[in-house]
Amino acid sequence: MNRMKRLYVVLICLGLVSCNHVQWKKTTDGTYIYGKFPNNKDVVWEGRTLGPLAYGTGAINDYNYVPTSVGLYLGKKKKSLPNGFGMLVRNDTLFMGKYKEGKLHEGEVGIYTIAEHVAIPVFTGIYRKGKPQGLGCFYENGNLLYSGSVKNGLKHGLGKEYVDGIISFDGAYKKGLRNGVGREFKNGILSYEGEWRKGVRDGFGIAYNERGVIIYDGDWENDLYD
Repeated sequence: MNRMKRLYVVLICLGLVSCNHVQWKKTTDGTYIYGKFPNNKDVVWEGRTLGPLAYGTGAINDYNYVPTSVGLYLGKKKKSLPNGFGMLVRNDTLFMGKYKEGKLHEGEVGIYTIAEHVAIPVFTGIYRKGKPQGLGCFYENGNLLYSGSVKNGLKHGLGKEYVDGIISFDGAYKKGLRNGVGREFKNGILSYEGEWRKGVRDGFGIAYNERGVIIYDGDWENDLYD
């Protein structure tokens, strides 16, 4: 039991990242609201449009939205490339964050697929040197897949996985794989808690059936009872 108590201590420390969707909608007077800029100000587009997208030359607060070599861009530029905070639309995808030489670089970043008047999230979180680093959320078709720590674009550290909005794993990762202490769930019901290595159950762990009854308590190797 002492071993399991140590596992519980680690699991209690896990946190959940706040992952907010940015709404992209058209107002009755034809302006477009993209979401929130720094300081929680509404981001409102006033200019030409093409379907649900802001298009061509226009203005939003103190920024200009113009064609560039990498797509339609709203924000600060340097030598005709995005440089500083801004939003870029390319191939029906919206990229929001701080740019350097035309590429997302650091700080809070949002990447969205545009559908109708809503920006559907692909990734929201922190970028450093052009890659997701720190805390982040990954999505598929707008559904949250993962929230937690990220390193070099991969799950790394503590985080949580979801299937159809229901938690499926809560624990530690290394280089994109489950690694360390974690809990696995099936349809939201705890099915395993214990140690993982390179994506499989390996080490000490406890397995449960769908009624929460222990069916195995002991060592595992390569995802099998040992």
